[in-house]
Parts: sequence; C-alpha cells; structure tokens
Amino acid sequence: MWAWNWRVAALIGLLGIFAPASAQESATPEPKVDRFGDWSVVCLSLPEGGEFCRAVQSIGVKESNQTVMEVAIGPGRPAGERLIIISVPLGVFLPPGVMMRVDGAQEQQAPFQSCSAAGCHAAFPLTEENVELLRKGKQLLVTVLDSRRQPVAVPTSLSGFSDAIAKARPTW
Repeated sequence: MWAWNWRVAALIGLLGIFAPASAQESATPEPKVDRFGDWSVVCLSLPEGGEFCRAVQSIGVKESNQTVMEVAIGPGRPAGERLIIISVPLGVFLPPGVMMRVDGAQEQQAPFQSCSAAGCHAAFPLTEENVELLRKGKQLLVTVLDSRRQPVAVPTSLSGFSDAIAKARPTW
C-alpha cells in the first residue's frame, strides 16, 4: 500500500541546481516545515536574511518506510528558472525519462538529468500553465519505467498544492 511519507528534510541539498549558492556554501540549517494538505513547504533561513522555500511531497511504501518518489517545486539555476524536480530511486530505465500527467491533461515528458546516491532526478519547467494545471487538478500521475522496462505509475495527491505554492513562491 502507498502511504504519505514526509521525510522532507532529506531533500535539503538534493540537487545543486535546486538551491541558492549561499545555502550551499554554509552549513545546512535546520529546515522549517509547514504542512498544507498532502504537501509540505520546506524553508531554509539564508545567512544574508530571508528564506528559501520549496513545495514538496514525498511518497513512500508504508511497510518498508522507503521513499519511492519525491516531487519538489521551486527555483533552480540559473537564477530565474523555476522547476518541478521529480526524484525516483536508482534502478529505473533511464532513456525514456519521467512522464507526468495532471488528471486528464496531456502527458509531459522530461529526461533524467542526473543520478546520485539519493536517486535519479528529472526536471520539468514550472510554467504558469503547469502551475494552473496543478492548482486545479486532483492528482499528478508520475510514470517511469523500471529496470525491466515496465511502467510504474505513482499517483500523487494535489490536495493542498495551491496553499503550498502560495507560501513557497514569494521566497523565489
């Protein structure tokens, strides 16, 4: 069975393209986490003042407490870029990348950009069209191919997304 698993602190420092340089150069402070439905907003205090926040959802397997997917939304690099980062465990078939679909909308595809000990990561641009789809939607369906090239679809609730993105966005 799927269960919501909120190990959002593990996302801190997950991708170099997904954090301000000042947050990477100093010791990682304890994140502040606010919950909005099935989404969390993870914020770090910056040494020069202010906050850096991302909207995050982690999905895990209840029995093993293993995270199978994380969706993080926030600023990327270069400055001004906004991304939806989807992270999945190692062992997926890399060439087709990640597919995502909100409710009945057209499926979007993005290649994996990197893999690390934390898993493999794909980035989608966070366009205003994508934000509106996510705000109005009920479910984000993320699909990858496993090592046997079989599709694995992970449903992701969008309950609380609108409030989470409203809280995180002003810090970008």
